[in-house]
Amino acid sequence: MKKIYFRVFKLSILVCLILMIVPNATIEVPVQVSAETNLAKADIAVFGSDISNSTYFNYDYLTFDESTKQKVEKHDALFITADFFRNADTEKLRAFLKNLDLPIVFIGFADKGTAAFMNSTVSKSEMYLEGALDTQMLYYFNENEYAGFAAPDFKKESQKRLNNAIQLANEADSLPEWNELETMIWSEE
Repeated sequence: MKKIYFRVFKLSILVCLILMIVPNATIEVPVQVSAETNLAKADIAVFGSDISNSTYFNYDYLTFDESTKQKVEKHDALFITADFFRNADTEKLRAFLKNLDLPIVFIGFADKGTAAFMNSTVSKSEMYLEGALDTQMLYYFNENEYAGFAAPDFKKESQKRLNNAIQLANEADSLPEWNELETMIWSEE
């Protein structure tokens, strides 16, 4: 009789362990990592022309007219190139971008204030901002607070820093948290 109780006890423990482990099991999807840097490659939606191959980004070229918020937000960030912007309807583009919840990166925008474009109704010709850098990222936490990042070009070192900024923006839940994460990552370099 004791043997039966002991077997039932062992079986009960085994069932309990299985019930505890299986619901908490996760399926790990392999993250594509740059062999050169050990940074996860960011998946990028792009409005615009072909951007050079990158160690840090996987590109998905989309057309603005066929894009939806859900389609774009499947990515880690949205890149907007200067050539696309030149021909875009600024009011439609601004309205679309304001509803996105991911970093928006403007590439080829030296001497243009993209924050002014996003935060007001300035026209393309009014966006001139002396000293503005070529690559500018904005990530909105709410209507009034956004994280920013800028790089002088879109070369390899700038892409590495931009990849870090995109990952940080996607991790942060607030502007203070972004500031804390940003300070940590740049001080580690």
